[in-house]
Amino acid sequence: MTIEDELRAFNASFHAALADHDVEGVVDHFAREGRLIAPGRPPVTGHDELRAFFQEDPDDPVQIKSYTIHEILQGGSLVEIGSEVFSNRLADGSTSDFPMSYVGVYRRGEDGRLSLLLDCVSPDNPD
Repeated sequence: MTIEDELRAFNASFHAALADHDVEGVVDHFAREGRLIAPGRPPVTGHDELRAFFQEDPDDPVQIKSYTIHEILQGGSLVEIGSEVFSNRLADGSTSDFPMSYVGVYRRGEDGRLSLLLDCVSPDNPD
């Protein structure tokens, strides 16, 4: 399996956990000391803070409409730069799309599994 294939599998699993509101599944994708930097929010660090962050709005359905890896940088850590479009269902039943860019920093654990050290997302259209 190539590193790109491995990242695509990791992200498919991560996005499925988000869509299913599987908080433990989402948190399990992060390293113990993993950090999330999301727009308009203070950074959250560690499994307890990540769990609280992802439990805040369990009724907000999130789907990933598209996902593109733009660049993969390897060294001591693996860095992924990409973009994605989130689609949220609104109270009136319509959907709203949110294009985002992201940087993910991963490390491989002793078990060989990738985990997120940092997930930093930013809206492409901050207006």
